[in-house]
Amino acid sequence: MPNAISKLVLTFLGTEKLERQLAEPDFGEVAEPKFVTFLRNGLLADMRLGNWEGRLKGFVEQVRQNRYLLEAVVWKVNELLRLGGLDTKPRKTVQALLAGAIGDLKGATKEDRRTITEKQVKRIRLQDLVRRLTASEEDEA
Repeated sequence: MPNAISKLVLTFLGTEKLERQLAEPDFGEVAEPKFVTFLRNGLLADMRLGNWEGRLKGFVEQVRQNRYLLEAVVWKVNELLRLGGLDTKPRKTVQALLAGAIGDLKGATKEDRRTITEKQVKRIRLQDLVRRLTASEEDEA
C-alpha cells in the first residue's frame, strides 16, 4: 500500500517544483510520522531529485526495526532497479541498500545478516546484468 500511494501522489502531484518542499521540510514537518517520511523519500526517488539515494539510505537506518516500512522500502527499491535508468553510482548504492534491507528482514544475528547481504548483492547484480543484456538484445532486434 505505501508504494501504491507513492505512485498515486507522483502521478497527480509530481513536478520538479516539489523538490524543495520534499527535500527541506519546514518546522511543522520535522516530527512527521515515518509513513509520511517514506512517502517524501519515495517521491524523491521516483523523481530522481537531489540526493535521493542518500535520503533513502538514511530512512532505512531509521526504520530498521519497523518491518512494515522496511518491506515497503524493499518494494520501492526493487521497483527502481527493475525500471532501470539509474546511473552506475546510484544503482550500486541502491543495490547495497536493497541487499542490506533484505538481510535485516531475514537474518537474526549480525553474522547471518552479513552473509545474507553478501548473497543478495551478488543476486541483485546478476539480475541487473541479465536485465540490461536482455534490454540491449531487444534494442538490436
